[in-house]
Parts: sequence; C-alpha cells; structure tokens
Amino acid sequence: MKIVLVFVLTIHGLIVVAQSPTAFRAGAGVPNPPWLAWWPTALGETWLAANPLFSRPPFAWLLGLGWLAGGLLLIAAGLALAGVLITPEYWRFLATLGAALSLAMLLLYLHPFYLVGLAVSLAILAELRWVHWIPSHLLGA
Repeated sequence: MKIVLVFVLTIHGLIVVAQSPTAFRAGAGVPNPPWLAWWPTALGETWLAANPLFSRPPFAWLLGLGWLAGGLLLIAAGLALAGVLITPEYWRFLATLGAALSLAMLLLYLHPFYLVGLAVSLAILAELRWVHWIPSHLLGA
C-alpha cells in the first residue's frame, strides 16, 4: 500500500508541475478539441484570464509558481514517505499542503480534462484529514 501511495503522490506531483509552463506564459493554453468547443477556456488557461489584470506577467508568474509549488510539495511527500532525502515524519504535512495547493490551482484552471487531478487531490486530502482508508501500520510512517 505504501508503494502505491508513493507512486500516486509522485506521479500526481509531476503532472501538477507539468502544468506550470503554460501558467507562466499567459494565453499559451492548448485549444479545446471541437467536441469540447462549448467549454469557455482552453486547456491551461485560467478563467481569471478574462480579467486583464490576471493575464499580466506578475500574476501569471504567481499562478505558475502555484502549480510548481503544489507539484513539488507532492513529489516531496512521495519522497518522504519512501524515506528518500526527507524525514518520513513530514510526508503527511507535505502531502496535505501539496494536495491543497494542487486543488486550488485545479479549481482556478477548471477544465474537464482536470477532473482526474481534482479527484486525486480530493482523495489525498480526504485520506489525510478525514477518512483514513489506509491504516497507519500499512504505511510505516
């Protein structure tokens, strides 16, 4: 179970980090396919971009840093849980921060293609804060 969670945290973190390049360059989103033309924003563009203030470089950079920080926190949580480079006691804290930031960014960039990411971030937060599906003795940390 621990290996699965390490994998989920790390892969989800890498995917979240991969979203940051388009955020750093406002308006660099990927056009929606024809069957999704009804969706108001392109993939990789925030609905905040309709406001010219949020498409300027300082805000675009802050949004890009949000993606980057969320993903790096999730990767760090996976490494900590695996006992690599980071003390294992910190994995829950890092995972909570990373999943919360990832969830915030996914909501700011809401797109149907991000539904899996939303579900993963919500599942991580639910596990760590409320549900506790995975018994602590199975995680070893």
